[in-house]
Parts: sequence; C-alpha cells; structure tokens
Amino acid sequence: GALLSVTSGTLGGSLIPPGDVVAPVSCWYLLRAPPGHRVELQLHRLVHIGTYNNGTTCNGGYVEVSDGITSEVQSGTDPGGGDSDDGGGGGLNTWRVCGEDQRLHPPAVLYSDTGAATLTYKVSSKQGSPRFMAYYNFPLKSNPNTGDLQRGGSRVEYTDCDWLYQDIHCRGSETCHLTSPGFPGLYPSSIRCRYLLAMSAKDIQATLTFLALDLPAERCAHNYIGVYAGTSSSSPLIATLCGSQRKTLTF
Repeated sequence: GALLSVTSGTLGGSLIPPGDVVAPVSCWYLLRAPPGHRVELQLHRLVHIGTYNNGTTCNGGYVEVSDGITSEVQSGTDPGGGDSDDGGGGGLNTWRVCGEDQRLHPPAVLYSDTGAATLTYKVSSKQGSPRFMAYYNFPLKSNPNTGDLQRGGSRVEYTDCDWLYQDIHCRGSETCHLTSPGFPGLYPSSIRCRYLLAMSAKDIQATLTFLALDLPAERCAHNYIGVYAGTSSSSPLIATLCGSQRKTLTF
C-alpha cells in the first residue's frame, strides 16, 4: 500500500479516498489543528472495508481514528500493523470500525485536544472497491458548540485521564464539568478514568448531576460509571450508572 499524508490549511472539509483505489491498500491522513482549535473528525460510511468478527474485531480491513499522531506516522512505517482489531494508535483515544456497507447514524465522532488526529485506512481483502466517507473540522476550543471540556479541575500528573476537583473551585455559579476523554466523541476502549471530588470540610455536601450519558446498556459489566464515598473503588458504593441514565446524586 501507499502512505498518504494530508495536512489541511482550511477549517473543514471531507476525506474520501480516490475512486480507483484497490486492495491491498494502506493510507493515513494526518490532521493538524491551528493553535487554539480542536480536531473534530466524523466517520459516516464504509464500503468493502473488512468485516466484524463476533461484533468485536475487524477482519480484512478497518478504518482507525486516533487522538494524536500515531507512532507509525511519525516513523513513516506501514500504518496499523495488522488486519485484526488488536489495538494500535498513537493517542489516548483510538478506535476502529469496519463493514461491508456500513452507514453510521449518528456518525462515529472523535474530538482531539492534542492538536492532531490520525485516520488510518487499511484493507487487505480484495473484494470490491474499498472506500469511506469522513468529515473534519477545526473548531475553536472556546466554542460552546464543539463539546464540553473539563472545567474547574486539574489533571493528575502521570495518569491517562485522572482528574482532581476541589470544592473551592466548584461553588455557586462556578460549577465544575467532568467529561469522558474526547467528549462528545467516542471514549477510548479499555480505559479507566478516575475523578476525585475533594471536600475541604466533612460537613460539605457535593451534588453530581449527569447531563449526558451514552454507555452500551448491554455491556454494563464493562462500561459503567461508579460513584464511591472515598478515594478508591474499594470505598462504599454510592451508585452505578450505565446506558442512558441521567441522575443527580447528593452526598
């Protein structure tokens, strides 16, 4: 396959591979956001790009979207490193999709605040003409319509996605916001994020309101939010949420 690098100087556009592409093929698209902007990448359709195996892994091809610049792109080597969905990617948030004729409603969306995102396109199966349709945009991070960034907390050093929120920064109109990585885009697979709400006194109560929640209801054993009265998951359990539950907790 060939390597294809695309760095756009515009604030939006589409990604559609050339119509004469035939398998086997390996390409990547590198999207760099201007300073102060996020990368928004929406995947809408796939045709002749692999098949799902038991609904969990991709065989024969895939489209992979990564938050950041993958190590393969940095080194200029063959992207992806295989036909099966065995991980990969260069950022915290990486996911793969595949399908013979897959229309994604709503589209699979990635928001990246690292300044870059990579779309990898790899097909080994020689069935039909593989293609996909994706759209990209570079919205301002300050734009309230482009997602909800963490607010009021501080990132815990040397962790993937742990945050600390102190009550003195979350009072009155200065409410704090907690979001999954890349919200409102897809969150990473096989990731565990912890958000510690620290009270300055024992008699202070906290109110936690879930405004948006979209976790696979059929996989609550592995995709859920646990709220604990303490600093770890071994502390007393207050509530467990999954699916599309919206709830307000006071503790």
